[in-house]
Amino acid sequence: NYDCWVEEQAEGWETDRIAACKAGFLRAMQAVENVPAAPKAAQAAPAPFLVFFDWDKSDLTTEARQVLDQVIARERTARDEIHLIGYADRSGPDAYNMKLSQRRADAVKRYLMVKGIAGSRVTTEARGERDPLVPTADGVREPQNRRVSITMMSRRSGA
Repeated sequence: NYDCWVEEQAEGWETDRIAACKAGFLRAMQAVENVPAAPKAAQAAPAPFLVFFDWDKSDLTTEARQVLDQVIARERTARDEIHLIGYADRSGPDAYNMKLSQRRADAVKRYLMVKGIAGSRVTTEARGERDPLVPTADGVREPQNRRVSITMMSRRSGA
């Protein structure tokens, strides 16, 4: 309808056709504007929490502990399962980075457990250099890729 309206307006001589195309376009726009929001079940899951690490380290920084304290506060009310995925940048050998990313996930799990989260509710995974936040060439140090992603998952009913 928009193309029709613009084309007919440019020609400028079929006023009834111009009006009909314009009316059709305005009706279509009104319909788009009145589309209801997606139901909550269809909306995207909340973004995971991210904890970042210094180069070649699995020690938790002050900032990391602050993020984890937010996770703990949320978990205490939600009683969710927690999935941790450790990552590394591409500055070391792949096998080393896989182990480093697991140590990072394990460090986060230990902190959560010390703060009262049952270890049975926390799973860990190591991805090493795979799935970087910032794609880089091999050998590049990238702080955004040295992380643990923390995903909160609702417990299944009856669990």
